[in-house]
Amino acid sequence: LSDHCAKTSNPLPLYVGWEKVLEAGMMPMERTLSTSLYVLSLDEGKESDRSDKGDRDVVSEVAMFHDALYEPTEKTIALLVKSLVGRGDAAGAEALLESIADGPLADLRHRTTSPILKLYCEKGEIDAALRLYHKMKHTSRVVMEAGTYSDFIAAVAENGYFRSDSEPIDGAKDLGYNPA
Repeated sequence: LSDHCAKTSNPLPLYVGWEKVLEAGMMPMERTLSTSLYVLSLDEGKESDRSDKGDRDVVSEVAMFHDALYEPTEKTIALLVKSLVGRGDAAGAEALLESIADGPLADLRHRTTSPILKLYCEKGEIDAALRLYHKMKHTSRVVMEAGTYSDFIAAVAENGYFRSDSEPIDGAKDLGYNPA
C-alpha cells in the first residue's frame, strides 16, 4: 500500500491503512514505515482539512511508531518536532531534541531546530529563544541562515530588549552574552 501511494503521490489510502495496522497489531517493516512517512508528508497542510480524521496527527503517530520499533532517524525526529511546533509546544520539541542529545542524531540540522526557534520568537519567549539560538550557533551541522538571524533580532527588538531602559534577557550572561 505504501509503495502504491508513493507511486501515485496519493496519501489518502494510508489513513485507512494506518487504522488497519493499529487494529491488527501489525509490525510493519522499517522500509514500509519510512515510505508511509514520505507519502503522508506529501499531505502536509492538506491533512488538517480532513474532517473525518479528527484531531489526530497521523504523521507523528507513524513517526513515533517507527521510533518505538526501529532506530530513530533525522526524518522521524524532524516530523515529531514539526508536529509539536504545530501544536505550539516549543518546549516539548526542544525536550525531544534534548532526549536524543547523546545519540547519533545529536547534531541535527537547521531545518529541524529553526521551527522551534521561530515559535519561541513568535511567542515572545526570548530567554528560551536565546538559549536555543546559542545551541544552534555552536552545533557543527547547523548552518545558520540570514533569515534566522533577522527573525531572532526582530523578535528581540519587538520585545523591547534593545531599549536603553530594558531588563537584560534572562540567562544571557550565563551564555556569554553581554547584557548591557
